[in-house]
Amino acid sequence: MLLSKYKNGNATIELYDDGTKIMETDDDEFDFEFASSMDVCISERCDNGCKFCYANCTPDGKVASFDWDFLSGIPAGVEMAINMQFPLPEGFEEFLQKMKDQGVIVNATINQRHFEQHENYIAYLVAKHLIWGVGVSLVHATPQFIDTVSQYNNAVIHVINGIVTMTDLQLLSDKGLKLLILGYKDKGRGVAYHADEDVEIKRRQKMLRHYLPVLLHMFSAVSFDNLALKQLDVKRLVSDAAWEEFYMGKEASSSFYINLVNGTYSPSSLDTLELPIGNLSVKEMFQNVKGKSILDEDYANNKG
Repeated sequence: MLLSKYKNGNATIELYDDGTKIMETDDDEFDFEFASSMDVCISERCDNGCKFCYANCTPDGKVASFDWDFLSGIPAGVEMAINMQFPLPEGFEEFLQKMKDQGVIVNATINQRHFEQHENYIAYLVAKHLIWGVGVSLVHATPQFIDTVSQYNNAVIHVINGIVTMTDLQLLSDKGLKLLILGYKDKGRGVAYHADEDVEIKRRQKMLRHYLPVLLHMFSAVSFDNLALKQLDVKRLVSDAAWEEFYMGKEASSSFYINLVNGTYSPSSLDTLELPIGNLSVKEMFQNVKGKSILDEDYANNKG
């Protein structure tokens, strides 16, 4: 089902309820007026205690306020990816309703433990179309988890290169599930964890890189963030024509990162360039960081 179709700069964008996004332009390159998607941090409070958490989340971490003026100016059809951690920030559901009323497509990423603990509430949010896509960050692939997540047509299993095991991937495979592979982020607690577990992380990354050609055919869809594209050298596995068709572009070319907790925005969650939101509109923020990611050159050349 078509969720939205809109003009953005020199592009026409269509977004469907299964997560498919089609961007077309008559020009040689895309030139977006505003971001077609935004990665928005709404909480640094989490009791999962992941040793590799790049955001340094803690049980007493800060949470966002939803009274930012720019939120009212987000164009209809734009996708917003939020991190959904418990306890949720005050006014969370009202925020989701506001975004829905504006036509903003909200997708939520939630840790497997929280997904299993609060599955009834997540099902409610999905049924009300307050959130569309559900990204579940894998802890372990148990039969019960697979049965539950399989009930969500719009669920995507999130795994991290260097953390996920081949055993878990094998258990998840051939179940009609969608997989998103994220690059390992040497940021926050991820720095110390990488130093302590360097050998094991590299072993898992090597295994994933080796078996990736097979894994691509064991899920209904496999996607990557730009960091994983680089770490796994995914471009080696596809034709130039396929890369041209499916590659969504460099960091900050059509998306950017907003941290509502500390009131800053960046080209991506890994960039050291952090600017204050202030009274800027979402369009102004995007134009300020567009094409300015420190990672652009590596991503463009797809070098490891």
